[in-house]
Amino acid sequence: MRKYERKVEQFYEKHPQLKTEVVQKYPRPKKPRTAFTLFLEDHLSKEEHVADKSAYKMASKQAWSKMSAKKKVPWIKQAVAEHRKYLDEVQVYNFSHPTEVVKPLKTILNKEGLQMLNKSEAAKDRVKTIAAKWNQVSKEDRDEYEKKLKVIQEKYKKEKKKKKTERLFTFSVFFFFFSMSNSSCARSSSGNLSRYTL
Repeated sequence: MRKYERKVEQFYEKHPQLKTEVVQKYPRPKKPRTAFTLFLEDHLSKEEHVADKSAYKMASKQAWSKMSAKKKVPWIKQAVAEHRKYLDEVQVYNFSHPTEVVKPLKTILNKEGLQMLNKSEAAKDRVKTIAAKWNQVSKEDRDEYEKKLKVIQEKYKKEKKKKKTERLFTFSVFFFFFSMSNSSCARSSSGNLSRYTL
């Protein structure tokens, strides 16, 4: 034990009421919850009566594993915020309790969670960067881009209309031949118009 820690212990032995005041003022920090735990608690709070919590937890684990990483982001962000708060609380606690040092958790996210968080943060940063660059573009250049966009949109609309017309034509031809084949089959059975059969 270091000299400082011994002196702190001796001080608290002489003044035990101060130690309880410090403990009450700065309680031991609670470990942060994982993204899955937050997801589970969120869904449990929405359910009125859950008879078998262990079965519900297993079903939630399966739902969590099948859920896309994109859908997990809200709980991942919440878990990261809790973890940051926890790290701050650990620093305060360790400062006020030099004899009882808490080793903080390094991370609460798995590899997939970290990747998804980084992607969402990177996407936000890209949008901010693009918006900042767009704001720096002159009015003349913006007008030029608007004209190009209108040309592209018109071209897209024409192609879409053309494809729709082609599909309609293909369907009409198919319908014509289908109806002809049915009517010609009926007629050929009676001996008339057998040349129209497909």
